[in-house]
Amino acid sequence: MVKWNDISDYEKQKVFDLIEEYQDPLFNGRSKAERNDLLKEIFKAYNKYVGGNYTLSNRTCASCVKNVTQFFITEYAKQKRTS
Repeated sequence: MVKWNDISDYEKQKVFDLIEEYQDPLFNGRSKAERNDLLKEIFKAYNKYVGGNYTLSNRTCASCVKNVTQFFITEYAKQKRTS
């Protein structure tokens, strides 16, 4: 498994773009399918780069969504501070 700290800046930026989209105030106004598609990509990135074992059904679990998104939000904030 590839670890988060070992992936390229390009790959990290792809995930950060997803997080920016998730944090957009208009996110909740999107269709359910659009929100699910975005969360699906975020969960896939988490499982791939962080080592989670979340299934796609966990997208409906509020604490699971919070855990996954909070990790990337924190990493995004760290990256913004160092750039």
